[in-house]
Amino acid sequence: MADEPENLTLLHLRAIDIKLDRLAEDVREIKTRVGILEQQYASVSTRIDNIDARLDRIENRLDPVPRHVPRVKQDRPGKGRPPGRSSSQVNDART
Repeated sequence: MADEPENLTLLHLRAIDIKLDRLAEDVREIKTRVGILEQQYASVSTRIDNIDARLDRIENRLDPVPRHVPRVKQDRPGKGRPPGRSSSQVNDART
């Protein structure tokens, strides 16, 4: 029986079976890697969201005037110019 040639169809089926096993193993590995990448992406996304929230809190602390209120430059009393006097009047009074 060992000297008899094997059926050619069986040889091809065995080769296909071996290749299919290798492909199944590769797919399992790829699924594992994709799962790890998804976890890492979720982690990075969460960290970015946390950083964004922190930036919002910092901006709110640094900017006490609400953004929808228009800003107007004003001379503040006690900062070099008495209220109600122009800069030329202040300069004239100093000389």
